[in-house]
Amino acid sequence: MHHHCGSPLVAGDPIMGILGQSCAARDRSFLMQFTVQGAWGVVPVHLNELSPDTARGTFPGFVYQLGNLLASVNATLQAGIASHFGGNYGLALAAVAGSVAIIIAVLTAVGTEAKGIAFAKAKTVML
Repeated sequence: MHHHCGSPLVAGDPIMGILGQSCAARDRSFLMQFTVQGAWGVVPVHLNELSPDTARGTFPGFVYQLGNLLASVNATLQAGIASHFGGNYGLALAAVAGSVAIIIAVLTAVGTEAKGIAFAKAKTVML
């Protein structure tokens, strides 16, 4: 008899069943992705608001990819920290995540907020 989870949170429920994952593991995976996407999913949208009018088409993509480039060092950084602390990857992950959280909090606190900004409107051309 196949046991089904009471609350199928993700469409991948059959895959998790095939892989032998428990309902709790599946639910934790979904909730982790939900919170990650909730926290970081707005960044590309906010980049549009920060973009100068003349570069609104390319600036968000460029800055987003620049962020990906900077994040690419993350795995080797965490491995180096873990190696330094006797293979403790939990400490390495916490150190990197905590550092990022502190940096974001500082940048948010010292950054300026532009309220009531009207984006430039394109001129209408009559054909």
